[in-house]
Amino acid sequence: MFPLDELPLTQKDRLEFIDFSLEFYGRVSRQWLSKCLQLATASCTRDIALYRQIASDNLEMRHHDKAFYRTEKFTALFVHTPQKSLANLSRYFQQGLTCSRASQNAPDFTFDNSLLYPDMHVTAAVNRAIVSRSVVEIEYECLRAGSMGTEIVPFAIFHGYRGWYVRAYDLSMSQFIDFSLSRMSSVAQSTRPVSVSDIPADTIWNTIVELSLEPHPSAANRRAIELMYGMKNGGIALTVNAVIAAHILRRENVAINSGDVAPPERLLRLKGNLLFDPALEEL
Repeated sequence: MFPLDELPLTQKDRLEFIDFSLEFYGRVSRQWLSKCLQLATASCTRDIALYRQIASDNLEMRHHDKAFYRTEKFTALFVHTPQKSLANLSRYFQQGLTCSRASQNAPDFTFDNSLLYPDMHVTAAVNRAIVSRSVVEIEYECLRAGSMGTEIVPFAIFHGYRGWYVRAYDLSMSQFIDFSLSRMSSVAQSTRPVSVSDIPADTIWNTIVELSLEPHPSAANRRAIELMYGMKNGGIALTVNAVIAAHILRRENVAINSGDVAPPERLLRLKGNLLFDPALEEL
């Protein structure tokens, strides 16, 4: 086995990123590495050549685009932890590097909750489907309805109310739904031929809203809440899409109506009127 620990740390990190790209995006190329890692093309060529030397069964070159694709024999060389993997997915999603049509409205912040990390093999399979714009079959545990199997076209991974979700079009229900990645027990490539162009636009995801939040008037210490949320001039404004906004309102237990009674754990209130339906489209 190749002694990875004997490599310089910077080169080892680059090989780890190649491994990550194959696992989570299903492909890697010199142009991709150059753009993500800000490297010269010659350096990218050497790193890919070394990776092929170490793990030749993990990737194959396709001449039509001169990229290297993940094979069925792929075995990760590195352990891709949830913390680092989700941080990478968030960063490159925001930069529009996922080939997802939803990437333009990605949230501009990430969250960390070690209790709710999804399985990384499931997350990788879903993200590969986002990149390739393909259909996957999933086995899913609904909170109320129990186990179900369905086919989805995933478009975006994001952090929401209860951990990490994928925004996807459910082909059986003919609607967009937020699926919890943590409650997916399996993900498999579907043979069903579906063109992404035939799927309607996700108007809710594409609706940009501004959430103006302030400390709840009944809070015992308004200044403490202002410091917790980094508020300026007594409030904070977030510009996000309507899906992310609904998850933020639920997760932070925001009072939407001015007359809402505030329990001790309710710290925030929405300023102004809510111009969208805050109901979560979650199973």
